[in-house]
Amino acid sequence: MKRSAWLSLTCCALMTALGTGAAWQARRVVDQRGKTHEFRSPAERVVTIAIPLYWHFLTVDGSEKRVVGANAVAVEQMREGIVSRVFPNASAVPTAITRGGTFTPNVEALLALRPDAVFQWADRGNALVDVLDEVGLRTLGVKNTNAESDIDAWIRMSGAASGKVARADSIIRYMRNGNNRFDAIAAKIPATQRPRVLMLTEYSRQITPNGPVSYGNLIIRRAGGINAATTDGIVSIEQVLAWNPEVILLTPFERKTPADLMQDPLWSRTPAARMRRVYKLPFGLTRWGGYGPESPMFLAWLTTLLHPELPGIALRDEMRSAYRSLYRFSATDADLDQVLQMHVNRESAGYSRFQSTARP
Repeated sequence: MKRSAWLSLTCCALMTALGTGAAWQARRVVDQRGKTHEFRSPAERVVTIAIPLYWHFLTVDGSEKRVVGANAVAVEQMREGIVSRVFPNASAVPTAITRGGTFTPNVEALLALRPDAVFQWADRGNALVDVLDEVGLRTLGVKNTNAESDIDAWIRMSGAASGKVARADSIIRYMRNGNNRFDAIAAKIPATQRPRVLMLTEYSRQITPNGPVSYGNLIIRRAGGINAATTDGIVSIEQVLAWNPEVILLTPFERKTPADLMQDPLWSRTPAARMRRVYKLPFGLTRWGGYGPESPMFLAWLTTLLHPELPGIALRDEMRSAYRSLYRFSATDADLDQVLQMHVNRESAGYSRFQSTARP
């Protein structure tokens, strides 16, 4: 499908769902631990202890007004992106909802917030959800097994809780259509033309790649690359040099920059550093690099970097359309520069292709 047609179909569907005003119907939703919850009316007070549920719920609901508590880590992470431009009050959400651990509930604080729904991890020990069940809080258990179906489930649960079921379904279709689009593109790229890509979860303190069992492995293949990492977990620089990566990707939360890596005496021995094909991942309302509402944009970005010869991907146009459809947000050139980390990636090979054509 041509880019213009794909954009028209997906964005039209998202805008239609965004503006839906369908009458409320009672909803039953089964969370990821198998517990059934019934919503007789939309949840007006929501707490997200599980970190990614904060931005997923905001995206589905289209507002921060229902969120009365969020994990402090999630709120801090989102200060790195453009969330304050889209949801101006998102950083003011109360965060004193945990105690003694990133996900350990502060039960007294939660009860004081009087939430209608709490999103909490259900795959990190029963105690994290049991204590909430015991005090009568409606707790939607979520899991993350690196499967796309997990994120689909988060979005559907967010839709059921907020009363935005049609919108949640539309966002999932947009994400799935993006996958299908880039799977079709990647299928035509011969193995001999696929660069070896090393996607790092961490680099400055310890080297942690996205290995074969990570979601990053699928993303790299979907964008037309080969995962250079053949193992998961912490590795040595000697192992990295043996993998011989041609492209290196840094997480948005990495303290060091592509320039730092390219100038490092050891890392500079990789083909990626020598060819200056080292990039820090963009950061929109959330970090890019996984499956989610902004993953079609991430796939467009990565596919363009790995295969600049491919026609038909106008990244800035796609980003403007997606942000308008997902959030009713008209992104400026400065907003897109921030998301794409234009300044941080300024020394990386070929990154000028993402500059605005409106520049003098």
